[in-house]
Amino acid sequence: MRASGASLCHALSPRTPLPKVLIVDDQADLRSTVAEILMLQSLEVIEAEDGQVALERVRADSPTVMILDINMPRVDGMEVLRRVSQFAPQLPVIMLTAAGDVRTAVEAMRLGAYDYLTKPFDADELVLHVRRALERQGLLAEIDALKSQLESGGPLRELMGSGAEIQEVIRRIRQVAASSFTVLVQGETGTGKELVARAIHRESPRREKPFIALDCGAIPETLIE
Repeated sequence: MRASGASLCHALSPRTPLPKVLIVDDQADLRSTVAEILMLQSLEVIEAEDGQVALERVRADSPTVMILDINMPRVDGMEVLRRVSQFAPQLPVIMLTAAGDVRTAVEAMRLGAYDYLTKPFDADELVLHVRRALERQGLLAEIDALKSQLESGGPLRELMGSGAEIQEVIRRIRQVAASSFTVLVQGETGTGKELVARAIHRESPRREKPFIALDCGAIPETLIE
């Protein structure tokens, strides 16, 4: 691996503790190298030498991201992934797989892995994958906070803001909420598309019926196909 000059600092909030990255691999030298790279990115690193220890670390330390090797003694990576998805489904797991073992990687994604890295990988590639996972966690936290506010029943103006652009969004929400049309909400990642969808549902005559959210962005393209 080669050193990376990329920084994760912009993805972190100065008011929150450092994100924890759990590195799970039976090769001590690989864990050490990955740990050194991530600590240079202002991240807290914890390690596990096998799957059983990894499960204990997840429960005890509540990591923000897990980097998980597939081939390990005692409990392999796929089994760790299955168990973690049951008691910590929000934890993004980046799988480490051997070159050419794409089928296993796809199976891992089907079981809930966030992403995968093929060995050997370089430092920049590692940092990029971890950055994306951290950004996703940050967006999920923001969305959860907005959902809580929305479910509390506050007015749309208080929930979404008072700017001219936001007021136009609120006007359109109220306009389409009263109809039975199918609505397509478009926007970049993190702009609040699900919040708008929930607002439409809450303002509509169907507000007493279930709202079901499906995050297509979390489903691998191969699995959707």
